[in-house]
Amino acid sequence: MPRVARADATGALPMSTLKFDGRPLLFIGFDDTENALYQQLLTGYGRDFPSILTAPDITQALEIIRDTAPCCCILDDTAAGPVGLSPLARLRQEFAAENLPVVVLMAKENEEQSYSLLQQGAQDYLIKSEATAPRLYGALRNAIHTSHLQNQLTHFAHYDVLTGLLNRNLLYNRLAHTIGRCNRYNLECALVVIDIDSFKPFNEIYGYEVGDQILQHVATCIRNNCRHTDSPARMGSDEFMVLLEQVNEQVSQQITEKIITAIQAPFEVSGLQISLTASAGIANYPLAASVEEMLKHADEALFLAKRDQQVNFVNFSKQHKITWTRQQLLERELAKAIQQGDLALVYQPIVTASDYTLKRFEALSRWPRNDFAVSAPELIAMIDRLNLIEPFHDWLFQTAFGQIQAWNKELIVADVCLNIPANYCYSHSIARTIEQALVRFNIPPDKVELEITESTLMLYPERSVELLQGLHNKGLKIAVDDFGTGYSSMAYLTQLPLDTLKIDKQFFLDNAKNERNRKVIEAVTALGHSLGLEIIAEGVETQAELELAKQVGCDLLQGFYFGRPQMAGGDWNSYFKHFSNIILPSK
Repeated sequence: MPRVARADATGALPMSTLKFDGRPLLFIGFDDTENALYQQLLTGYGRDFPSILTAPDITQALEIIRDTAPCCCILDDTAAGPVGLSPLARLRQEFAAENLPVVVLMAKENEEQSYSLLQQGAQDYLIKSEATAPRLYGALRNAIHTSHLQNQLTHFAHYDVLTGLLNRNLLYNRLAHTIGRCNRYNLECALVVIDIDSFKPFNEIYGYEVGDQILQHVATCIRNNCRHTDSPARMGSDEFMVLLEQVNEQVSQQITEKIITAIQAPFEVSGLQISLTASAGIANYPLAASVEEMLKHADEALFLAKRDQQVNFVNFSKQHKITWTRQQLLERELAKAIQQGDLALVYQPIVTASDYTLKRFEALSRWPRNDFAVSAPELIAMIDRLNLIEPFHDWLFQTAFGQIQAWNKELIVADVCLNIPANYCYSHSIARTIEQALVRFNIPPDKVELEITESTLMLYPERSVELLQGLHNKGLKIAVDDFGTGYSSMAYLTQLPLDTLKIDKQFFLDNAKNERNRKVIEAVTALGHSLGLEIIAEGVETQAELELAKQVGCDLLQGFYFGRPQMAGGDWNSYFKHFSNIILPSK
């Protein structure tokens, strides 16, 4: 059983647990008689306190402390101090409790006062009339020991236990102070965030002990390759940061490159040969003008570095900021845009291959803005990333079904196709949302077709079968979009409740004369027909592509040959003028 240090009768811990380092002891505010008395009490402990100094007031005491760094101060509670400030408070203004232990000697017992002294930063106190040699020595030992523990706690609060680098809190604190100095004196600084690529497998394969040794090695690489004025920190797991003071972009890149090169050099841990790769992002002041911006710029630069496999680090530039600011603005406004109906739908006709009769419209989402152009893939990606799929599709169904209802009143007969992204495809709320919209606008379910990409279906094929079967049972049609790009399992293709296959436009664009491409389209079309499915050719833009789609047996055609997607507005006749070569179905 390990031995535990226990306090003696004075309440002090054994001497072996403390270090006095031969530094002097300082008495503050006592008269000559008291100084002589207390020094006499400590005569027997000269080995621990070889030198005892005195100061009549707090002003002289501060000068002595700066010059000699005493191991402990003994303060008279009646000592004079600055107006409105106690001597103890003045001491703590200059020196933290973990750096300077203080024992206060009180004239008489006062519970409220003793509590106040401890609150102000004294480590211990003693009543003067009770100041025997053992009690005074015990109070000094307790104060020094408490200060030592406070120093350890402060260290643990500010430094990473595993690597010894700064932790997140201290790094953020230093970053704030550095930005303040840069702003005040027109200086520059940089923040580098470093991430070890694919670190998790090291813990899983070799165990956490080896993983910790790897992190310690990385910390050493970082510490050894930045300047003594820089502040390296571990932010958590395998992420590190380095605050570089008074550097321009060129110097920050040079330091970052040195660090990355050091990390990626092979090394040995526990007899294992380890090779790491790392990515880094650099943020610069004054391009980033606040702590928050510095952190965001650095994180975004790291993201860009990880996405671009040709580079190890990215320096966040003015052009990056323009792109990033645009993205931040769009993402802040998207939820409100959906709620207020600021998005719009455009409709692209799908016609029969036999005589180009209008069969249905595909509704495509757009975000019309005066400041930025937002592409459809970017819009859908933002909706997915910000978890706005449910409110977006509530708006989508309401808007599309409302438009179909308006056209039905003009006796225009056309179905509507709606795209469903991966995340929403597996949400059971989709059925409830669609049912409510169908009832509200009196749209028959068989007039609605849901398009799901082939790659989406293959993410979770069993769940796809279950959910799509439920929707199909309610009367909705199901289409697989971009067929031919997702490596579908033929077994699942026969299990899915499908009505339509849409052959990806890449098979048609500029490939009308490609014989092997033609055979692929023919095979897909034959497969679909054998399963009783309609086949739609996407991306039909030219006469040659049109003829190819008809020759291989596609049932329906869609593409710019018949017109680009258009927003619905005004009466039907005005809207229909946007499209060519299309015949309206009989009313």
